[in-house]
Amino acid sequence: AKYFKDNKDQIAGTSYDEIGKLVDTASAANDGEQAAGAVWESQGPKGYNDPVLLDKMEAEVRKQYPNDAARAKAGIAALRERVAAHNSTQAEVKAGAINSVMDVYSKTRSLAAVQKSPEWQALGGADRMKVEDYITGSQNAALSRANAMLNRDVLTEQRNQQRLRQQGFGAYLAYSNPDTLNGMSESQIQSLLPELGSDLTGHLMEKKRGLTPKTLAEAKIDNDDFNSAAARMGLKPFSRDDHDKEAVGEVKSRVERVLDMEQRQKGKPLTREEKNAVVSREIARTVTVEGFWSNTDKPAISLTAQDLARIKVPSADRSQIAQAMAKAYQSNPRPDLEPTETNIRRWYARSKSPAAALIPNGR
Repeated sequence: AKYFKDNKDQIAGTSYDEIGKLVDTASAANDGEQAAGAVWESQGPKGYNDPVLLDKMEAEVRKQYPNDAARAKAGIAALRERVAAHNSTQAEVKAGAINSVMDVYSKTRSLAAVQKSPEWQALGGADRMKVEDYITGSQNAALSRANAMLNRDVLTEQRNQQRLRQQGFGAYLAYSNPDTLNGMSESQIQSLLPELGSDLTGHLMEKKRGLTPKTLAEAKIDNDDFNSAAARMGLKPFSRDDHDKEAVGEVKSRVERVLDMEQRQKGKPLTREEKNAVVSREIARTVTVEGFWSNTDKPAISLTAQDLARIKVPSADRSQIAQAMAKAYQSNPRPDLEPTETNIRRWYARSKSPAAALIPNGR
């Protein structure tokens, strides 16, 4: 910029204007970068668990350049680049810390030992709660296994994993977005175990390992098709409400499982048309849910635990199911085979769609 000013008399008028614009742009970018660096140094996060107060930092840059939009814009852009780099590194560091903590637990099987480890100290408060909840649930399941019969033992572990699934469906919906999943490392996915449970975490890992440039494009189309199907089921795929996100994430998990079963039976990947046909078939497989004022027909694949308790089972189906369950229970007295009202309703729903087997017993 100094050279340009010192020699401006030797530059032709038209060229002077063009070069002047380039010099001003470069100068603004340089000044904005320096301002961003100073603000980041004074107000930016000092550690990876610290929040990034971007709004305050941007306000500081605007304060420095109240009448210079170009420099303010350049400074804010430089700040946002720093935030993006910080968030990316933060996610990887967080994933590594959670995986390290889980490694300590796998070696010691002791929550107390985990809490004394330096790996634990590196975690933020929210992540500590998730890990502690996961370990406590696992230990409770292990205690039940030591004091119960094998079938009760299995049910306890299943309930623990079911609890994690139910708590994690909203997060699963976000992580299963193809662009989001493609941007995650396997370490980051593995670190979701305390939050999502082994089932949903394993499913995400499987989807991640199957992503290539070609399959990523297909996955984006599949995601759009699912959103359309979810809306047809009465769900709200674009809602920001946590309850809506959980409902959509749960049904998405079920749809993906049904499609996986279809692909395994066929022995090769389904085409887009075949996937849509399977989903349309599932939407058509409805049951009647009794309501206070009126009854509603709902796809079996979208039923909640509350819906399951209000399914209307036709008399003829009820009689056949009750007889079949009584016979099966006599040979193998498992709790899920006992011809109770809940089991009869679940059996009926499963006769409509295999996805009904994924409906939890209760929230």
